[in-house]
Formats: sequence, C-alpha cells, structure tokens
Amino acid sequence: MLNFPDTPTVNQIFTSGVFSWKWDGVKWVVSGVSAPTVFFVNTTTTLTTGFTGVVRVENNTSSPITITLPTSPTVGQAITVKDFLGNASSWAITINGNTKNIDGVATLAINFNYGWAEMIYNGVQWGQV
Repeated sequence: MLNFPDTPTVNQIFTSGVFSWKWDGVKWVVSGVSAPTVFFVNTTTTLTTGFTGVVRVENNTSSPITITLPTSPTVGQAITVKDFLGNASSWAITINGNTKNIDGVATLAINFNYGWAEMIYNGVQWGQV
C-alpha cells in the first residue's frame, strides 16, 4: 500500500521503490519509471551520495560485510540491499545508517540466506518498506 503525503505541494515528488509520482495540484501522476541501478559488491562498501537502487551483495569472502548508506540522503531516496549468494546466515550483512537511523536504530543486520532490506529515506531516518 502506498502512503502518499496528505497535503502535497504542486510539483512535489513522491517515490516508492523504483516508481515516482508528481503532484500536479489535483492528482498524483506517474513521473517516470526506470530500471533501478544495480551495484554489485563483495566487500565492505560505503555507498556514494545520491545512490538509489539495489545493492547486490555477492559475499564470497567468508567474513561479514558492512554496507554504509550515503552520508547526505534526500527525501524519497530508496535503497535495497540483497544477499544474492544466500550466505548471510553464515556471514551477516550489516547496514550502517551513517548517522541516520534505520527504523530507530543505527544499524540493521541481514542474517538469513537470500534476505534483503528495502529502505526509503523520509528526511529524518531510513524506514524499511
């Protein structure tokens, strides 16, 4: 279910996952659909400012990995982190909010095989979808 803002302003953008809508003053209009950016990682990584998309974790290092979220996220920025090889129960993936909480906590662990976390930044913290 989508939770559009109650009192939007003209040209305000609302993003959920890879879809965005723009308020035209009367209704929300799809403002473009594009394939998400996919970033492949196999080591501890800090995401660049502005990154939106999927982090495909292919951990074959036999050790835990930390994914640090961007330092200056923008409202509506969406990031998904996915255990692609299915070994997070052995080598957890830690998502570090980088001074921004993730649902009220500093870090989030993916510790089950093929697990994922989908997050959107709301201006204060990252929230799981």
